[in-house]
Amino acid sequence: MKRYILYHFRWQVSAWVMLPIMLFLEKHLPLWLNLMIGQAFGACIFWFVDKWIFTGNHEKNRTSRTTPAHGESPKMAV
Repeated sequence: MKRYILYHFRWQVSAWVMLPIMLFLEKHLPLWLNLMIGQAFGACIFWFVDKWIFTGNHEKNRTSRTTPAHGESPKMAV
């Protein structure tokens, strides 16, 4: 569920990120070309965001142990 919420939030943000480009292009290009360029621009940015959401790297290093686990030396418990 957490990934869905992150993805949904990302989807909402993407509209605002692509809006200025698409508004600018609206004055100079036909709608079909405007949409293609706007979507390509968004894909270049949000490829990395989606990769981050779906690979789970946002959950990495969430908990950090300060004391060693059973059988670990103190140097390993970082």
